[in-house]
Amino acid sequence: MTRSWIADRVKTANDRLDAEYLGLLAYIEFARAHPNLYRIIEESQFVAPDAYRLHYDSFAARYERNLSDAAGRGEISEGDQSTRAWALIGMSVFLGLRYGIWDQERSAEEVARTAADLIARGLNH
Repeated sequence: MTRSWIADRVKTANDRLDAEYLGLLAYIEFARAHPNLYRIIEESQFVAPDAYRLHYDSFAARYERNLSDAAGRGEISEGDQSTRAWALIGMSVFLGLRYGIWDQERSAEEVARTAADLIARGLNH
C-alpha cells in the first residue's frame, strides 16, 4: 500500500529531484492518513523481522534502480546509488515518524521542501 501510494504521486515528476520532493510529501501524507498502518510496518521488525527486512530490501532495490536510471539521464550525479537509496529511505522513515505521526503542526509540503532542498544539494551536480 505504501509503495502504490507513493508511486501514484511521483509519476507526475519532471525529473528525479522533483520525484524526491513528491515522494517525501507522499510519505509524510501517508503516515498522517494511515498512522496505524505506518506503526504496523515499523513494529513488524520485532514480530516478523524477515518480512520487515524484505519490505525495505525490495523498496531499496527499486529505489536504487530509479537513482541509477536518473544518473544515466544526467538528472543526478553518478555515485553509490545503493547507499544513497538507503539514506533516502532512512530520511523518509524518520520524517514520516516525526512529522506524520508525532507532530503535524508543520505542513507536509514545508517539511518535504526542506528535505528536498537538502537532497538536491547532495545529489545535484
